[in-house]
Amino acid sequence: MNARTSINILEQYRSDYQLKNPSISNVSVAWHLQHSLLVANSIIKLLVKSNPQDYRASYHFKKSLLLFLKRIPRKKAKAPNTMSPDDANILLSDIDILFDKVKDRYQQIENLPRNAYFKHFYLGNLRKAEALQFIAIHTQHHIQIIEDIIKSR
Repeated sequence: MNARTSINILEQYRSDYQLKNPSISNVSVAWHLQHSLLVANSIIKLLVKSNPQDYRASYHFKKSLLLFLKRIPRKKAKAPNTMSPDDANILLSDIDILFDKVKDRYQQIENLPRNAYFKHFYLGNLRKAEALQFIAIHTQHHIQIIEDIIKSR
């Protein structure tokens, strides 16, 4: 699954944004939607702003493992505060605005050079293809959690 497809799939869960099941996740579907969109939006923004000439390859075992396995284990990482919305104050209109922003930003990355990149706080530098793969993996991780919350009702 590519990054754009994963965002389109994520959008299908808008109507379930109020659902929550603490035995699966401490936060609501709304939080997972908004968090996923904040991450995708931020990564694409950083790719566009990056100077590809500054890209330096770096080996990170965890990055290689994540990109190879194409999955993020549950409850093994904590989202940075900047990517962690306040679950109690998320409106569907905010989520819709983020969906529109992310879709608009995808058009910006089509013609970016191969070495456009962003520095992940945990995985190091990810250039364009790796960054898009990370968005897809990360979004799929949250889609699976959302689906489990929905199934549990």
